[in-house]
Amino acid sequence: MFDVNFNLSGVALLTEWVLMRPSGNPSDLILRRPAFMIAAILFLNRIYFSREVLLMKAMILKKARPVSEHPLVMKEMPAPEPDPGQIRVKVHTCGICHTDLHTVEGDLPLPRLPLIPGHQVVGTVDRVGQNVKRFGIGDRVGLAWLHSACGACAFCSRGRENLCEQALFTGYHVHGGYAEYALAPEAFAYAIPDIFSDEEAAPLLCAGIIGYRALRLSEVQSGERLGLYGFGASKGVMGSNLSY
Repeated sequence: MFDVNFNLSGVALLTEWVLMRPSGNPSDLILRRPAFMIAAILFLNRIYFSREVLLMKAMILKKARPVSEHPLVMKEMPAPEPDPGQIRVKVHTCGICHTDLHTVEGDLPLPRLPLIPGHQVVGTVDRVGQNVKRFGIGDRVGLAWLHSACGACAFCSRGRENLCEQALFTGYHVHGGYAEYALAPEAFAYAIPDIFSDEEAAPLLCAGIIGYRALRLSEVQSGERLGLYGFGASKGVMGSNLSY
């Protein structure tokens, strides 16, 4: 048995003892080599597993169930690391959309489980991947339902990425904002103006986007009449910004 102090000097001394100590018995060296290898492996494992790992709390959906059965469970898990072109957002707030209800209750076919729902995310950038240029550490951003699109199809080329057949959606295909941290491609994150609080900005990333897009497509002019139907929360968000 060897009482080994797992630090660099201890491994160096052990290496010297194994490889350099003279011995007239060849089998003595053979016996000492496994001891060194075990000590070295344990030392390297200690270095690897002692690295600081940022943990986060997240509301996890493991199985779709009625909300009365509390399908979301809080778990602690490692915070995600951004890939090239991605930003990591420290979540300040995440709004609740009826789509989230459809997700957790299984009204929509779920492409993955477990899943972190939530797609009205407001927070600050705390880490960036390689080649990120639009945002820096500390920038306040929002993440919406559209997580990414292919960028090459006929819809994407016309600025209608929401219709892309390869689109991925936040809190549905990829983990969303019911967590302390979330990832997103920088191209699909939005700078949040200072005039909005976190709570005010969150619903604009879903109902606000839908309502504003529909308003622009209507091409309504000042003084004209506008009918709103099937709008849900968008009606309230856009109604407060319309002049009659």
